[in-house]
Amino acid sequence: MTDRSDRTRLIAGATRRPSVSTSGRRPVSPPVERASTLLNDSPAAMRDGSTGPTYGIEDLAAGR
Repeated sequence: MTDRSDRTRLIAGATRRPSVSTSGRRPVSPPVERASTLLNDSPAAMRDGSTGPTYGIEDLAAGR
């Protein structure tokens, strides 16, 4: 197995989709979870307040 470059690992980490067990939202700049802006899978998911925050640090590691 070959080692991936830092650039490849950063790109893969930023584009990795969340697992089925998560709400479908992820920080903009993973793996550091200090994001204040979150990405959503769709506009409908962004407007659905029942799945968690759309902005801020609520329910993120920085807010705990």
